[in-house]
Amino acid sequence: MLLKNQELRWGNGREKSQRRRLSARLCRFDRGREHEINLARTLALPKGSYVVFDRGYTDYAWYRELCEDGVFFVSRLKSNAIVTPGKKRRGRKSPGVTEDREIRLGNLSEPFRLVAYRDAETDI
Repeated sequence: MLLKNQELRWGNGREKSQRRRLSARLCRFDRGREHEINLARTLALPKGSYVVFDRGYTDYAWYRELCEDGVFFVSRLKSNAIVTPGKKRRGRKSPGVTEDREIRLGNLSEPFRLVAYRDAETDI
């Protein structure tokens, strides 16, 4: 699926605050001979970028660089991740959210947010 410069709307789309722009800047297919994180480290992501990646990109030093560069990211945790739990986040949770808390990863000083979700239909 290619998503490039398509305007996405939430709500009725009439208010500017409800408009978001999504731009896919990188889509690469290869034979899988090189680890994903090696490519990720070469990316020059602009400040304010939102990046979504999978567990193959786990690198706590790279996470620190992303935070220092003002890049936001979402990823799945590896089962052997070094996690120190912090405070639970208060407030209403969306349906399916089973946990929402601050955490620390490895020896990083930056707090991260852990959100656990279970889909009611698939139980995954």
